Parts: sequence; structure tokens; C-alpha cells
Amino acid sequence: MTIYVIQNPGFDITFRHPPLTDHIEIQRAVLLVRLLGWDYWIWGFEDLKDFEADLRDIEELGKGELWTLLVPRDEVKWCNLALLQEGQTPAWSWFFPDPELIRKMGNIPMAFIKAPIRPSWVSKKGSARDPLVEAGLWQERGKT
Repeated sequence: MTIYVIQNPGFDITFRHPPLTDHIEIQRAVLLVRLLGWDYWIWGFEDLKDFEADLRDIEELGKGELWTLLVPRDEVKWCNLALLQEGQTPAWSWFFPDPELIRKMGNIPMAFIKAPIRPSWVSKKGSARDPLVEAGLWQERGKT
């Protein structure tokens, strides 16, 4: 299955890095470590348009690198992004076996994949700006 991931330029997701806690609070990260059984993961989406709901600003995403991954289905854990952001329900209830169950709830499924990512799963890597523009998520300043 295709999963899109956006990272800062030069950040290689096929190598081990310190855990990513920039965009989620430490307490929530610890819950995820316990729940997933992973101390390090990457998140992404199956549809580029879903980056509209990403925790990062769209302009920040536009400066990043887009990684297109071809990941076996059983390597992805699907999280209901709205429930993750709210943090009101138990952490185990944020995850579902299928992204379509999350979409039927009117929410966006976020893919969690154990990292580092296997190089054989990387289909493509490049600037995120043009694909985000093509997806209608970002317009360059001065253009309409």
C-alpha cells in the first residue's frame, strides 16, 4: 500500500534517529511507545490531501521532502487522527485495523510505521512542494 511521509530535508527515514517528539507531547509519545511496542516510528497518510490535517503547518510541510513508500499492509497501524489529537479516550481506542473504518467515522486515518523504514519500501523521494500544490493544499505566495 502507498503511504506518503513528509520529513525535513536531509532527514533519512531509513536510518535510526532519536525518537520524534517534536509534534506530540511527551506523555502521548510514551503512551504510543507502550501501545505500539515500538520506540521509534514514522507517520504518514495514504492520501496526499490528508496532509491538510497534519499537525504541522502546510508551509512547513511544503519545505520538506516527500517520501512515497510501498509498505506491506501488515506493517501499518492505523490511527484515528482526531482521537489522537483529542487524547480524551484511552490510547488503545485510537487504533483501527483498517483505514476505511476511520474514514466511515468522518475522520482521517494516520499511518504509523515502525522505523527505521526499510530501504526496499522507498518508492520515491523528492520535494513536497509540487505534490502539495498539485493536491490543492498549498498555493505559492503571489499565485492564485
